Amino acid sequence: MASASAERAVRGAMTPVPHRVVSRRPETADTWTLELEPFAGSIRPRAGQFDMLHAFGVGEVPISTSGDHEGDGPLTHTIRAVGAVTRVLCALEPGAVVGVRGPFGTEWPLAEAVGGSLDNFVAMMNKQAQAWGLKNTQFRNVTGLSEAGHHASAR
Repeated sequence: MASASAERAVRGAMTPVPHRVVSRRPETADTWTLELEPFAGSIRPRAGQFDMLHAFGVGEVPISTSGDHEGDGPLTHTIRAVGAVTRVLCALEPGAVVGVRGPFGTEWPLAEAVGGSLDNFVAMMNKQAQAWGLKNTQFRNVTGLSEAGHHASAR
């Protein structure tokens, strides 16, 4: 499998890299989360960065990543259907192909800046939740995305 830098050198930084939609789930009536896997190579955006998602034959839009930025899993983007391109992206079914360029922008290393590390920041979040009396809240990550043992409650 080619590295992202080798892939980019061959294709050019402005050429969308084809990715396959591996899953699609609704968040609200007009908002969908897509998980994308590259056909070759991979990009690993950091928190705060965005990708340009390209709906072939329609156009492209900037969309922030919304999943685990550190892992080896698929790229995750949550998209609201508000225009021609985003409506097409939200309607893509698993197996469809979308182009990805990026990542672009500057990352937001907030957790590291405040807590020294992601793990320390999560511990700080849990300590604050307890101080607020949120007895049924247990954070496992800084994103708020579900994972085993992650529970958020107003109580």
